Parts: sequence; structure tokens; C-alpha cells
Amino acid sequence: MTWRRAVLYWLVALGIFGLRHALIQFSARTPATGAKASAVDPAEFTGLTVESGEIHISATRSGERWHLVGPITQVPGDLLSAIAESLATVGDAQVVSVSGEHPEQYALDPPLMTVSADRTGKPPFRVYLGAPNPAGVAVYGRIDGEAPILLIGLQLRSYLDLLIEAARGDPP
Repeated sequence: MTWRRAVLYWLVALGIFGLRHALIQFSARTPATGAKASAVDPAEFTGLTVESGEIHISATRSGERWHLVGPITQVPGDLLSAIAESLATVGDAQVVSVSGEHPEQYALDPPLMTVSADRTGKPPFRVYLGAPNPAGVAVYGRIDGEAPILLIGLQLRSYLDLLIEAARGDPP
């Protein structure tokens, strides 16, 4: 190998390393695809409403306790608190479609389930839930008033299913 070829290989290697380093630095400064939802504090929720088909469940909050209003009067004590906590983390979900086009592909037009949290002095925080993803590890969803379609973990949906089973009178 000639010295010119060796220098050329070193220059190519340095160029590739420099480009890789620049791309890593650029991606660290670039915001994630799609705007994240504004942070929501579950402590500011004063009421919860869940709608799924014919089922409509409402709960109000006084202090740290939740009280059901509607067809069911008893659920596990921390279920409503767990729903509120999970609902507050929806804005951190992975964005699947920034534009939000074709919501019917994700069962979001109309949604399969709607969860709404009332807040004092602010508009309600409403999330629409659709179909599960093909792997079955998350559901598609959308925050009211925002375009992106999100991939929301199953935790929220599992808690909501427990609440709906209680409303139907099904054993858990």
C-alpha cells in the first residue's frame, strides 16, 4: 500500500467519524417528532368521565378522595387515582402520526373510548382511545385539540377496562 492510499483511508475514516459525530450532536438538539402535549398534573383533576359505547361513568374529587356519580357506586379505592395518574402521562406517549390523518385507521373516528378530566380554571383534558396496535402492547389515542396520533401504553386502557367491567357488573 502506498503512503497516498494510507492517507486517503485515514481521511475517509476521519470524515466518516466527523459526520457521525455531527449527526449525533444534531439529533440531540432536535426536538422529538411532533409537539409533546403540555404537562398535566393529576392533582389538578377535579372530575373524571369515561365513555365507552353505552357506558358513561363519572367521578368527582374532593381532597384526595374520588366519589363515583352514576351507574356504579363501588370500585377498588385506588382505581380512580390510578386512572388519573395514567391519564396525566399520555402526553409522553410515542407519536405515530404527526399529521393525524386517517384517524379511522386507528379506530379514532369515532373513538372506542373517551376519557375526560375536569380541571379548575382550565378546559377539560380529554383523550380519545382507539384500537390496540398490531403487537397488542399499546393502544392508539389522541389528545383533544391536538393533531398527532399517539401510541399509548396499555396501563391506562387496563384501568379503564376494570372500571367498565365494574359498571357492567362483570367480575374482575
